[in-house]
Amino acid sequence: MPIRYRGEPVSLLAVVVNLFVSMGGYIFGYDIVYISGCLIMPHFESSFGTPDSSVVGGFSLSAHRQAVIVALLSAGCWAGALLGVPTADFLGRRGAIFMVSVVFIAGVIVQIAPTGNLGAFIAGRFIAGLGVGALSALVPLYQGEISPKALRGSFVSCYQVMITFGILIAYIVDFGTKGIDGVASYKIPIGLQIIWGLILCAGTPFLPRSPRESILNDNIETARDVIARMHGIAIDDPLVQAYIDEIQEKIVEEKHSGAGYLDCFNFKNDLKTGQRTLIGCGVQSFQQLTGANFIFYYGTSIFASVNPSLDSYVSQIIFGLLDMIGTLPGLYCLDRFGRRRTMIVGALVMGITYMLYGVIGSFALYPDNNPNLTAKKGPGAGMLFVICIFVLAYGCSWGPGGWVNTGEIAPLRTRAKQLSFISASNWTWNFLLSYFSPFIAVDIGAKYGFVFFGANFLAAAFIYFFVPEMSGLSLESINTLFQESVPAYKSYEWNRKVKLADKKAADDIEHGGHSKFGRRPAQGTDSPPDLKEEIEV
Repeated sequence: MPIRYRGEPVSLLAVVVNLFVSMGGYIFGYDIVYISGCLIMPHFESSFGTPDSSVVGGFSLSAHRQAVIVALLSAGCWAGALLGVPTADFLGRRGAIFMVSVVFIAGVIVQIAPTGNLGAFIAGRFIAGLGVGALSALVPLYQGEISPKALRGSFVSCYQVMITFGILIAYIVDFGTKGIDGVASYKIPIGLQIIWGLILCAGTPFLPRSPRESILNDNIETARDVIARMHGIAIDDPLVQAYIDEIQEKIVEEKHSGAGYLDCFNFKNDLKTGQRTLIGCGVQSFQQLTGANFIFYYGTSIFASVNPSLDSYVSQIIFGLLDMIGTLPGLYCLDRFGRRRTMIVGALVMGITYMLYGVIGSFALYPDNNPNLTAKKGPGAGMLFVICIFVLAYGCSWGPGGWVNTGEIAPLRTRAKQLSFISASNWTWNFLLSYFSPFIAVDIGAKYGFVFFGANFLAAAFIYFFVPEMSGLSLESINTLFQESVPAYKSYEWNRKVKLADKKAADDIEHGGHSKFGRRPAQGTDSPPDLKEEIEV
């Protein structure tokens, strides 16, 4: 028996499938942050550092070597997003997820097989990054195509929830192994990733095939079966055929817009694929420029500077827990209040917190504005507080919101190719920030927060002027939204009317009528009072 959310039937199977494939997000989250705990482990420093008589262990990692170790994963992710995601077009969505999971496992093995070989270690980081980068786009791509539209935002947000869960578990594992006397202290956190990759590999063949991929390949019956199971209705239910008709109609329209790489940047075709690629790239770029990963990658250093008595590993766990807690309300906010409102408010709050971070750190935290001197305890507590508020705000908004936008922005025929460029833009900024942040922070200290303050306010403006409201719309209705060139700031009303039309169509179909989904209602149509709350963006 299906549940109904805003009038659309949704099955328990749809929930299970989305939660399982979100394992790709868990791998993503774990892999990008476990290294922060390893970097300060004595046996990691002795294996990959250089002799340094001034420290207790006799070895240390220079800022340059740390930056290379951290950033090589991002470089691999960038390449994986560009090269791995398009495999979804000829291997299928499931086949591509399986293949890149195998690549990820191979990269982990290369990292832990030798001991003390820096070249092999960073090569393994790069190879693992190929898999993580591809998964960062393939999972939202698949979730966007498989999910019922009413809960697509929540389901794709599960990817971010799993990212935060992976981050938290990585921090806990680092904390649990830091006291081991031997190379196992860092090899265990790295090697455990093989388990996560094997779980994803083992389950991927049992995932349902994307119905849109099936229809694109003229396999209508497979699509019919999957749509019925995802919605928890009979395969001969008229709603199933209505969903298929909507998808088929848009696939026919897309034939005129091309399906090659150049078509991803075509600004003149009917589907506005060029504009949509740039919107997706902009959202993913600003997700990095919020400054979240500066905290997640280098949070141990921040906490150590403002509260030296706090264990760096405990500080990591605090960050991870706050991020995961913040993401859970994001599941609700992105669907209930809409993508635009949630992400605009989130960006403004994050911008203010980084402004306070810069003010406190620059003018109150350090005596004489010298970041090399001992921190004052009082202002340090205020600095920690605003960082925690930032993490919560990011979890509620841009953390899941960036991936939701990725999962729904592109039309079907160029979808995999566009998402490869979109995800690569995320990893480009991820690499730049992870590599250069240590050097910038050393030079300007907490004033680095003013950079992210400005970036967050630019992010809010970008959403307002360029990103339309897509919550609750089918991927096919999103095509229509761009075909009609609806301005982003006017998209709320358009969105509301289309969802009202779809609700009326579903009611008509269930009572034996012949309505179709994805039709825009006539101008001036408004919501009856009893439907306004149900379809409100």
